Amino acid sequence: MAANISKGVSVKGQVAWLDYFENDAFFFMANDGQLALKDYPSAVSFVKNTLIKLMPKISLQWKNVKIDPLRPSLAILEPRFMKIL
Repeated sequence: MAANISKGVSVKGQVAWLDYFENDAFFFMANDGQLALKDYPSAVSFVKNTLIKLMPKISLQWKNVKIDPLRPSLAILEPRFMKIL
């Protein structure tokens, strides 16, 4: 999955993140222990209205991906990554 995300974001740009975010009531994103995106609609708004303007092109390379399974269909992905803008 991480390889697909990296390829998608590097080829399609930041909007590709939305292909990998789950559109359901349980979606959220945290950054450094703080709530960054409270739900899927806020993620869509941020990606389309802010992120693509700040970083229209990116090359994403994952390093040391840590996956913490929470239950059979849910996990936390904690990658170290290098982005080339």
